[in-house]
Amino acid sequence: MTPSETPYTLYSPESLGYDASRLEVLRRFLQGQIDKKTLLGASYALSREGKLFAAGALGRHSFRAEDNRPLAPETIFSIASVTKLFTAVAVFKLVEDGLCRLDEAMKLYFPEMDNEEFGAVTIAQALSHTGGLPVDPWVYPPDENNPGPWERIEKEFKGGGRDWIAAALAGGRASEPGTRWEYASIGFALLGEMIRRITGARAETYIEEHVLIPCGMSDSGFQDAIKKIPNIAGRMFIRDEEIEKMLKNPDKKGDPWDVVPGTGGGLFSTVFDLLKFGNMLMNGGRLEGRRVLGRKAVEKMTSLHAALPNFCWGGDGTPRRYGLGPDMHFGDAFLDSPDSFYHEGWGRCGLHIDPREKFVSAYFAPCVDPNAWDPVPVYSTQAIICSGLI
Repeated sequence: MTPSETPYTLYSPESLGYDASRLEVLRRFLQGQIDKKTLLGASYALSREGKLFAAGALGRHSFRAEDNRPLAPETIFSIASVTKLFTAVAVFKLVEDGLCRLDEAMKLYFPEMDNEEFGAVTIAQALSHTGGLPVDPWVYPPDENNPGPWERIEKEFKGGGRDWIAAALAGGRASEPGTRWEYASIGFALLGEMIRRITGARAETYIEEHVLIPCGMSDSGFQDAIKKIPNIAGRMFIRDEEIEKMLKNPDKKGDPWDVVPGTGGGLFSTVFDLLKFGNMLMNGGRLEGRRVLGRKAVEKMTSLHAALPNFCWGGDGTPRRYGLGPDMHFGDAFLDSPDSFYHEGWGRCGLHIDPREKFVSAYFAPCVDPNAWDPVPVYSTQAIICSGLI
């Protein structure tokens, strides 16, 4: 991409200590994945010292065969679980304001959790997936006798009920709190509800006002906000029928899922906007003179909180390193610095922050199969990106 093709200032890679030849390697790799029909397309944006030096996109904008529009770095897409980083920042803002503490039990805000099963789960454990909360689908082999939390919520809604919290927790905990790392997005939905109960505002609104707007993320938002962006239908990556439904019924009228906070995976954004958020965290909570979060809160959030056995997705019990929101699992697949942190969004996108190198990278890599997860586009893409650091 040339400077004339992006609304942002584009610095030369060499001026920021990056080998420009690796960008061509990145493009060849991504094009190869597209040619193999692993990826539909890919977009990326890279910055060092807060300065954008690379941005590009390859492939198609849509799964529809008749839609030949090219993907662009400005394309808006679902960032899935990268949303959890934004929710973590919102929780830390409440901590900074003295409205909650990380060591507090969730039951203080949820009478539904004041029992033997969930009474010991803390806010910190919900943020780090170490509270033994019900896990996401396919984390473990499906159990017909004990469906996951989202299936239970769906059943509750179809039956005319609205008590999504009781439904989600009805299957009991996955393990003893503080003994395993087990990926539980329902914990972040609960954190979103906690934000509402503390502030009186929907968590989505709180995050938009206190995180997205201060970061200047004008192309980002949850469903209610994203619909207001001009030409949203033309700019949004059309992944499945659910996005079409959202555009046709932006107010979600009659949708019972509206009561469940989208704080585990409901944000939409672009690679450019993700860079802004990543640089805010790298800069100790400030971006272009605006305070989003305090430096000590960022330090706490992005420090290693737990390294507990991981058996998720066929894991062998190797400890999973995790912060209070960010993933810090840098095994043999990664070239990032040891003190880096990141979050992935279901194999289709990622945001990596490397404070040691003052380096932030964001990418979007939608698979041709929308239900597939492939480590190659995720891990190999990031390895190539890191390989250019001089």
